[in-house]
Amino acid sequence: MTIPPVPDPGELTDGVVVVRRYRDDDVASAVEAIRDADIARWTRVPLEPSEGSFRDEFLARHDDWFEQGIEAPLAVVEVRTGELVGSNGFVQFGWDRGFGEIGYWGAASHRGRGYVVRACRLVATWGFEVLGLVRVELRIHPDNAPSHRVAAALGATREGVLRNGARDRSGAPFDTVVYSLIPSDL
Repeated sequence: MTIPPVPDPGELTDGVVVVRRYRDDDVASAVEAIRDADIARWTRVPLEPSEGSFRDEFLARHDDWFEQGIEAPLAVVEVRTGELVGSNGFVQFGWDRGFGEIGYWGAASHRGRGYVVRACRLVATWGFEVLGLVRVELRIHPDNAPSHRVAAALGATREGVLRNGARDRSGAPFDTVVYSLIPSDL
């Protein structure tokens, strides 16, 4: 199967948040946000991020990921202030099965406002309507209570636990709870 490139989503918005591709002017805010211990605990962001490493290891590869159909990382920006409030997007695709997995984080200073849920809904809708996906997954560490709340608020169906479904930074396996959305869920 030929892996298709991921088209530019433009600006996905619900009037409260905008989800779009990262830009150079997002770097400082993103680096500040991912220095948060909770984000580092539950995601694969660099443990000691810098603006240079973010540009070199993330932004420099950003276009390739879209072009190669590998990932679609997106910035989440609050409409009212223009501030970066999080990250959302597809962290992997199973093009042959029509699925994509959404990954996300919310900046500590903006948590509890529903931005991550809104962004997940926008990204999932884009996945169904533009990318032609038939299934969107969220795979969450069993102990990551905030992400379980996001999945519940999104209306995702908890399907079960993938035993040793992912690996941590050291390569050790851990279980993941799988939630899913299909087009009719939204």
